[in-house]
Amino acid sequence: NLQRIMTEHTISVAKFLEKKGLIDISLAISGIGFKKAKRWSNELGIKNFNLQGRGCLGEKMRRQILINKKSNFKKATNIILIGTDLPDLCHMDLLNALSKLPSNLNWIWTHVGGGQELKKLKKIAHDLAIEKKIIWRGACDQSEVFDEYQNAEIFILPSVIAKDGDRDGLPNVLMEAASQELCCIASDVAALSEFIIHGKTGLLVPPNNPDALVQAIIKLSFDYNLRIEMGSDNYKRLKKDFCHITEVNKIIDNLGNSKEDVTNNLVEP
Repeated sequence: NLQRIMTEHTISVAKFLEKKGLIDISLAISGIGFKKAKRWSNELGIKNFNLQGRGCLGEKMRRQILINKKSNFKKATNIILIGTDLPDLCHMDLLNALSKLPSNLNWIWTHVGGGQELKKLKKIAHDLAIEKKIIWRGACDQSEVFDEYQNAEIFILPSVIAKDGDRDGLPNVLMEAASQELCCIASDVAALSEFIIHGKTGLLVPPNNPDALVQAIIKLSFDYNLRIEMGSDNYKRLKKDFCHITEVNKIIDNLGNSKEDVTNNLVEP
């Protein structure tokens, strides 16, 4: 078809320029998963490829320019880590982890949330000499929070069980991040492992373990395709297993009522 002919022509021109030493080719692909993208790239004889990820055409183009800057395909993109100010979050784990990241990793952490601990967190960030890498957004409305999700590369939820035993079983923010196709790093506490499949839809790390958090951040920061693949799988899992129709059907099954009578009145958002 026309699209295939145009693609083949573009690639032939690019390969000619590459042979002359004028460019390095990197194929940017959307609409298919990592395995299919890799197979297609191999069929075309192109070594380097990236999944395009989320956003409009301009955002995708900007992302590819950053990825392929100076033809260094292993260079990490800038990352944004989003947190919230909940009682059972361990900000110290995250701040300590951020302070230990290697100097060749270019990162930004956006903190969303207010609360009484904010002033203390800012002081700790200053003492760790990472305050210039942090954006403190404070309390935000829902539209602003989702803007941050859209701008983020990685979502991090360093949860702990509070001293009084309080814990957030399956936080809404984790579902929100998944809805925006973000790959997630979370502590393996409470019910977080029921949603995140380690190594498939995100990474789970032991609580109160900044070093493990460091390794998880490094792993995802330097592997763009893994971030995109995990983010996509995270969204698919949310839609398949955690949408409201699925959850209502589970309740119906447990109650023994007629599934058809109830689900006919449900509409997928």
